[in-house]
Amino acid sequence: MENRVVEAIQKRRSVRSFEERIPDQNLIDEVMEAGLYAASGRGTQGTVIVQIDNKKLGKEIRELNAKIGGWPANFDPFYSAPVILIVLAKKNISTHVYDGSLVMGNLMRWDLVLAGFIVPKKSSRPNKEKLGSRNGG
Repeated sequence: MENRVVEAIQKRRSVRSFEERIPDQNLIDEVMEAGLYAASGRGTQGTVIVQIDNKKLGKEIRELNAKIGGWPANFDPFYSAPVILIVLAKKNISTHVYDGSLVMGNLMRWDLVLAGFIVPKKSSRPNKEKLGSRNGG
């Protein structure tokens, strides 16, 4: 019997070329739910995933992230991904950094995601918030 988990880990690659279209919301929900099934310290499940698919808000986040990262103003650290998933962890929980990192690890197991930023691939619930309109207004 082959181990599909090990196979998925071994075959995961970084993706930096994305389509402009927003993926189906059911797929985004499935990815976020998988992220939230990550282990957490003391079983606190103190993480939240925020979905950003509004173009204007996404542009502001990209610019701020580039500034914080020390990159040139025209650099897009999210490689034009149409949806950004932001993982937040409750700071008052002592394991918040680890908990958020484990959620990010689960998100990155999908070949649609780069560092928490979901993208549609040409071939291809709980504790979540959605900001922005579906039309990218």
